[in-house]
Amino acid sequence: MKKIFTFGIFLLLLVGIGNNVSATIIKSAGTGLVGLDWSNAAAWAGGVVPTSANIDSVQIVAGDSIIVNTAIQSCPTLIVSGVLNTNGFALYVNGNAIVKSGGILSIIKQVYCKNIYNYGKTWAPTKTNSNTTTTVALYVGYTCTGTTATASTDSCTILNDGIIGWYRIPSAGGTAKGCGLFVNYPNTAKAVNLTHSPGVTSGYVFTPLSFLPVNAGTQSQDFNLYINESAAVVGTSSSAPFSLHINDAFPTTNKRTCTIAAGDTLFVAGYFHKNSAPSVAQGQMIYNIYGCLDLGSYRQSKNEFDIYTSATLSSPVTINIGDGTLANAGTLVFGAAINIVPGAVNQIIFNPTKYSTVKFNYKTAPTIVLTGFSLSAYNLNVNSFGVPSTIGALSVAGDLTLAGPLSNTVTLNGTAVQTITGGSQIVTGLTVNNSLGTSLASPLTVSGALTLTNGNLTLGSSNLTAGSISGGTTGSYVVTNGTGTLTQTAATTGTLYPIGTATGYAPATITPDAAVAIAASVSATTGTFTGYAVNVDEWTLTPATATTAALAFTPTTATNTTSPVIFSGVASGIYAATTAATISGSTFTASGISLAAVATPFATGGTSTSTAVETNTKSNLLVYSTKSTLVVKNANVGDVVTVYGVSGLKVASSVVSGDNTTLTLTPGIYIVKAGTTVQKVSIQ
Repeated sequence: MKKIFTFGIFLLLLVGIGNNVSATIIKSAGTGLVGLDWSNAAAWAGGVVPTSANIDSVQIVAGDSIIVNTAIQSCPTLIVSGVLNTNGFALYVNGNAIVKSGGILSIIKQVYCKNIYNYGKTWAPTKTNSNTTTTVALYVGYTCTGTTATASTDSCTILNDGIIGWYRIPSAGGTAKGCGLFVNYPNTAKAVNLTHSPGVTSGYVFTPLSFLPVNAGTQSQDFNLYINESAAVVGTSSSAPFSLHINDAFPTTNKRTCTIAAGDTLFVAGYFHKNSAPSVAQGQMIYNIYGCLDLGSYRQSKNEFDIYTSATLSSPVTINIGDGTLANAGTLVFGAAINIVPGAVNQIIFNPTKYSTVKFNYKTAPTIVLTGFSLSAYNLNVNSFGVPSTIGALSVAGDLTLAGPLSNTVTLNGTAVQTITGGSQIVTGLTVNNSLGTSLASPLTVSGALTLTNGNLTLGSSNLTAGSISGGTTGSYVVTNGTGTLTQTAATTGTLYPIGTATGYAPATITPDAAVAIAASVSATTGTFTGYAVNVDEWTLTPATATTAALAFTPTTATNTTSPVIFSGVASGIYAATTAATISGSTFTASGISLAAVATPFATGGTSTSTAVETNTKSNLLVYSTKSTLVVKNANVGDVVTVYGVSGLKVASSVVSGDNTTLTLTPGIYIVKAGTTVQKVSIQ
């Protein structure tokens, strides 16, 4: 889209300038004169003072400086290679204003033109960025006759390869700066294109106090504003420095759309869109953020994202962040405040599409007012100052990056694997509702409730601490597949740890004599015990202080249940102790178990022979081991025998071709699948 905008403006540049520059050009004297008045004959070559009756174009040549001290009749084209200062009177250009490289158009009074092509400097250097004198302004989209400017209904162009405004400091700790120049266009225009020349990628600055429509009559067509170069709107007055609207009635049948092109950033230091009390219905307004809208980097006193609608508004204000493609991913950076208050249902549409990013990146935590409205994001980034609880419930469909606290409940509800990262941070609440799962890439504390609705939360090497946990099923649990642990306070009434491995759900319930924080994880069995067969899972518990507790473990596969026991402690691959357990379903429970304040492994099992043959669903199918060999007997010819380790990885396979199928394996616990039959076997 950016290339299309730029190419279109390039054509306008060729055609537009060519049509407005004719052979009749009155030039300044070219003698290096300084500060002569436009009306002074000595300022002009041949002594001819430009008037609308005798010129086609005016050129201020390099080295000359002209001041407008009297009312000037319009000229078709203005070319500034030297310096032109509109001191006390407006300047009317009935076509293009062209500021050449090295040229300066210094605005103290209004300049009206159809298009501006700026390669030099167009600014108001005598005014600061606190200027409130709105007559210090550049108006584009106007045709002029004499000293009368008439709003156009055509498209107009602001092509800027130089400076319009002043300079900017968009650093993290910096203050926005600019001059006191306003840039305006009529609300009746068809389009406004802010762009640069093809191939120009840097060196341009567009930093007016405001960039707004002005009321020039009734809007009778759709309007488009294209931001096709990075810009900063630096004003911080009580009015909005950047918006698609003015506080006047726009017909609701005509849209007003602003598109920030991919690769470009619009910085806003003051209010964005602000219309806190619209008295009449405004037309449908759409902001397409394909690049970046940044209200956080120019750190003035406002930096506010303000969208209100009245009860009479019949069509919504829409914020599209991206369009669902990587090319136009879109980023919205919030600043000091967020105020979103719809006058009625569906009057404000906040649409963060796939691949887009919402960031909180101001120098303090923002103030937030959301009335009858909930924010959502695809990717969400929070800086070190965090986000207050007034943000309310928030849904995230992409990745969550935290450099500070997020004081609300976040629901992860994407359609691809999501990641939480950013260092040891805190969220008030977390809901996992993504069937494809979520990965934790750094330590996280959920100070309130962790809710497991759908999909797993995989820890890897990161620790997770939760104030409480609800949910926990075979379809949604905490996967402890690395060094990461799940910590919560185990209550004397019993607390569920909904944990499991990559291959299955293996929860633990801990009932201590006194409430204590306990870290838990589960992995593959690491020990054996003479005369017993050990089930596949091993839990590691680390209490903050020593305690005695009742423990209940549910292995992913409870194949060894005769004379059930819970094993504890392991040294050199042998469990140190057993505690008699009861079994209900596949859950092993034992009480009075001492837990030292160190990481201690636990497992489940029961008495068995050294080569366990488990029950299977085929009456004449036998799966057993002899020495280091797995034997599958009476399987159907053509079936595939597949062997998995306890981690879930396939370690061997063979196609059945006779009564006996054998595979040589190293000692350990394996899951064997023969046809449709699945069974566990121990190889000694």
